[in-house]
Amino acid sequence: MANAYTIDLAFFVAYAIQHQTERHRRGVISMGPYNTRLARHFKLLNTAAQTSSYKLIGQMSPQGI
Repeated sequence: MANAYTIDLAFFVAYAIQHQTERHRRGVISMGPYNTRLARHFKLLNTAAQTSSYKLIGQMSPQGI
């Protein structure tokens, strides 16, 4: 069952990235809020520390990597 959630989560994130890429071809893509909300929904984040570090990772821009 957890594997199905992981596949659904991966599909949704890929779909959201594709959608944002099509809409903002030259802009920065920010997936942080989507990823954090989904991770909380699927109970992948258990503590506030995990949530805050996950937000920081999700908000990194391609230029900063």
